Formats: sequence, C-alpha cells, structure tokens
Amino acid sequence: MAAPKGHPRWGGRVKGAPNKRTKEALDAARDKSRKVLGEDAFDGDAHALLMAVYRDTSLPLEVRLDAAKVAINYESPRLNAVAARVDAQVFELSENEETARRLAMAALEKAFGVPQQIALSPATTGDIVVPAEVQ
Repeated sequence: MAAPKGHPRWGGRVKGAPNKRTKEALDAARDKSRKVLGEDAFDGDAHALLMAVYRDTSLPLEVRLDAAKVAINYESPRLNAVAARVDAQVFELSENEETARRLAMAALEKAFGVPQQIALSPATTGDIVVPAEVQ
C-alpha cells in the first residue's frame, strides 16, 4: 500500500550512496588492485596520495615539491585577474553647496577660532580636513 500524500519518504537507498552494481564494481577494482600491488597498497584517492607524499618529511624535497605543485590545484581555487578601474569626477559647488560650505566654515571658525587652517575638501563628499597642527 502506498503512503498518503505529503508523507515523508522512508526505506530504500540513502541519497548519494552507491547502488549495488556500483558498489560491486568498486569492491572488485579494490580487490584486483590489492592482488596486483599487494596488501601495502594505498587505500585513498590520488589527492590523498599526493598529500601523503608532500607531508612525508622522510622523502626528498624535490619529490615533495612536485607532489605539492600538483595537489595545489585541488586544494585551493586559482585566482582570476581583475581589471582595476578608477572613475574620477570633477565638479563645481552649486549655490546651495557654497552656502553650506560658508555656514560650515563659520561654525568651524566659532568652534576652533582658526578658519585658515581648516578647509572643506570638495573632491570628497564634504568631509572636513583638519591639518595635524590643529589636532
């Protein structure tokens, strides 16, 4: 009898697990490699073998470096070249911005008393630039 609609699935093979035929083929290949290579055959995949080689300090440095060169492609993504682009805009202050600049300068003069050393930077978004002598 079928399960009612909306009921969670149960039984069967777990998602991602090999089916019977694939499992039998993998076991047969593993058995054959053990017969050819002996019982001391490496059990992992190619990347695991490369990692074992470059981590083994008893091997010569040249062999370890060669293994590391090949394994790095599987351990971290390659970096892509990125084009750098800078957009600069030159603008003049409108009447409202000039008025805001004068009001800000007046407030700074009242607060600090030295308007000559304090300036607004029009190239930025109205940030106040204070020289080191004033701070």
